[in-house]
Amino acid sequence: MPQIIPSSWQAAARLLQPAWPEPAYRSAATFIVKVIAAGLVGLWLAMRLDLPDPSITLLTVLLVVNPQSGLVLAKSFYRAIGTVVGALATLGLYALVPQERVLFLLGLSVWLGVCVAEAQRNRNFAAYAYVLAGYTACIIGLPAVNDPTQVFDRAVARVSEVMLGILSAGFISDGLFPKPLRDIMLRELDAQYARMVNFCRHALIGDSSDKELDSAFRGFVSDAVVLENRRSSAIFESPELRAHNSVLLRLNWRFMESGTGLQRLHRWMAHLYRERASVAADSPRGLELDLVIRKVWVRYRELAEILPESAAPDHVPGLLELMHQLAQMRGRLLDEVIEERVELRASSESAAMDYDICAELLDQLLLELWRYTEAQVHLKGGSVPLLAIPPTQSDEATASHSFHHHRDNLMGLAAGLRTMLVVLVTALFWIQTEWDSGIGAMIYALMLSGLFAISPQPVAALKLVWRGFLLAFPVAALCYSVLLPELDSFAMLGVVMAPCLALGAWLLTQPKYAAMGAGYNIMLTSSMSLTGTMHYDMAHFINTVLGNLFGVSMATLGFAVLIPASSQWQQRRMLLGLRRYAVRACSAPLEGLTAAFESGSRDQLYALLAYPAMTKRQTRHVLDWAQTVHGLGRCALDLRHDLRRGSWPPGLVERVRRGVDALGAWFEHPGDPERELAYSLLLQAEQAWVAEYPESDDANCIRIRSMIHLLHVMLADRGAALDHTPGHAHRV
Repeated sequence: MPQIIPSSWQAAARLLQPAWPEPAYRSAATFIVKVIAAGLVGLWLAMRLDLPDPSITLLTVLLVVNPQSGLVLAKSFYRAIGTVVGALATLGLYALVPQERVLFLLGLSVWLGVCVAEAQRNRNFAAYAYVLAGYTACIIGLPAVNDPTQVFDRAVARVSEVMLGILSAGFISDGLFPKPLRDIMLRELDAQYARMVNFCRHALIGDSSDKELDSAFRGFVSDAVVLENRRSSAIFESPELRAHNSVLLRLNWRFMESGTGLQRLHRWMAHLYRERASVAADSPRGLELDLVIRKVWVRYRELAEILPESAAPDHVPGLLELMHQLAQMRGRLLDEVIEERVELRASSESAAMDYDICAELLDQLLLELWRYTEAQVHLKGGSVPLLAIPPTQSDEATASHSFHHHRDNLMGLAAGLRTMLVVLVTALFWIQTEWDSGIGAMIYALMLSGLFAISPQPVAALKLVWRGFLLAFPVAALCYSVLLPELDSFAMLGVVMAPCLALGAWLLTQPKYAAMGAGYNIMLTSSMSLTGTMHYDMAHFINTVLGNLFGVSMATLGFAVLIPASSQWQQRRMLLGLRRYAVRACSAPLEGLTAAFESGSRDQLYALLAYPAMTKRQTRHVLDWAQTVHGLGRCALDLRHDLRRGSWPPGLVERVRRGVDALGAWFEHPGDPERELAYSLLLQAEQAWVAEYPESDDANCIRIRSMIHLLHVMLADRGAALDHTPGHAHRV
């Protein structure tokens, strides 16, 4: 990728920034200054334009602003979309049921439920737009319930206030205080590549224990999801990144493929080591396994010597040299495997099969590492000369590299119903009590229900929001009752507000207290109700505070009681969603399936591992299932691709497909009968394949037979799949 040159405005802004080192406190200080500047600029413009509620502009700035410019622009983009859609939805509801408060509230609750359901299903930045579409409908529609004729004016005002906040945050963040997410992402891409290459080397020479392999597996899953989230934000700040978006997608794809290849090889070799330990050393099977392991170990050492010992190359010439060595080794491997297969067949067909599987998985790992390195070269703007790399094993020409986020319709429906119930209960309380601040309670109950619908621990996060509300109360009360009445200019208002905003910004820089900072900012801006012409009413202030506290309490109660995030049902549902990626790998249409399998399963596992209150035993169970899904699911997927590419007897292909379908049924409903049926059908398919092609040297034929054998052996080896006990070290 060519070097990305910042705009002249951004370059000038960077020159004006202090040149001292970049410790954590400087980053936090810069962010605090950014928040104060953006907040006060937005507030001043809103008052200058005489907008009805400048505090909405200030709140928008505080919710959108972020240390990285790309995240600010991404959140701003989706917030703008959500705001406009929410305003249109409100106008539509009022057009359908004018002057009918109960019907409007019912329609609004349905709209909110749909928005939150879609936010929960998407689990990416698009979710923010859905949440804002619901939240905006609330802040526009509810205040107009008693005066429907004002709804259009309120919609225009709210959209204007939000857009002004977005522009203020974007200008300050990307114009005056740029901190490009692009630079962080590119550095992390290099570090991610180095981690993958170095870990492959250590795993191949046996320096990694099972515990370290599991930790690396979790880290690679997290890296893939985090990289996608950053890519989807960074493209908003850089035209060059948008132009090279396909390179970033392909790089993450290659990273996931390399991780899958290493993990499959590890699982198969772990099986061989366990089988070797379970038989007598001088038995025929023991001697066969010794021979296979020795031959494979030579290949492992050869690949480990190619991979850099300390750090992967971060420059194009070094990457090209590594690609050349990988291509040469792969070419030698394809030639030498044929000779060694003949030698092993002379002594034992089972030994030849074990070796074929090892060679096939090692060949795939070589290919995936070559492709991953090629993507790194393209990222750095280099060109790849014609290297001796054999044809690919998958439909690479038409492969999609898009990242697919996991979606669960039932979980989304549950989140939507929960939000509807929270809104309806709060609305009922408002109607029955005729409380002036009932509208505010509804707005914040909805906003917080939507914002935290995709959080893995919403109750814990909302407790921090509660604390933020309580912290902001005395600060807002002091400003509202003592300081603000004495002010006579916006400059003095800025002096008073700056330390208040600084406290909230500092909390946002602390990951442990970020939710508390969000609550503090919400309470501070909503309770003070800053306008160009202030009217001080302490009773109204107290009512607003109580309404906000009631709203966050209702949201917390909804998450704690209505389908709580810690429920066993939700955990089982998420694990089922993970297993269903293997089900799709066995039976779904192949077009685009590989990308959906690799990225969607990782996205779901990432969410599942963030699940609250999961014990070590439950985490171990989830990881075993995840590795089984990635290992067997990808083998089934590759097998189906291989079957489609060749011309095989229809009856033989049908046998294999029945076995693969039975494997998918076991993933859907795990149990001994389902597993035994899948094992039996796969074993019969392998026997039929061997009978049809007893000593074929065709690479595709051998690969199909190897994948069938791998599937039924690994399926039978449930100790490797689900009852694995970490702690012992072995080579991959």
